[in-house]
Amino acid sequence: MNIPCVHGGVFYLNKNFGKEDLETFFLHILYAFLNYDKLGFVRQFESREFDRKTDKGSMTDEIMFGYAMSKMSLTLLDFSLYSVITFEIDNYLINEMAFPNHRQTHKEYCLLCTKLGKDKPIVMPDPIPFVHIYGYGHQKEDSSKKMKSLIKEHRGAS
Repeated sequence: MNIPCVHGGVFYLNKNFGKEDLETFFLHILYAFLNYDKLGFVRQFESREFDRKTDKGSMTDEIMFGYAMSKMSLTLLDFSLYSVITFEIDNYLINEMAFPNHRQTHKEYCLLCTKLGKDKPIVMPDPIPFVHIYGYGHQKEDSSKKMKSLIKEHRGAS
């Protein structure tokens, strides 16, 4: 079985998907949840209460969604071609960002940028509604503060 690499966070299902297919999809997710270890899925994320003697780590939703997609032969869309999210990493995009945002992140997180050989953000034709902020320490905090400021400015302008 070829399980696609799925990133949790934003999932979209076409409203014409159909009730039976939707129920089947969620039954596959439930099966993966109940049989997580038996299916051989890795537990890696540690909880705050993680105890190495009694706990193996927590499950991830990504593998369960990937499992369900694989069982139903569903296609995963590349976010760099169908942009619903971009990534703000350690002040990479924040100083060039404006709302609505059309900038897609650099090639490390963008398959289209890799295909095009670009190491700079590309401008997409449609606005990208979500920005995932992450990084390390003060740079992540700085990006977060700047993003909040951009949101306040944009909200005040409307």
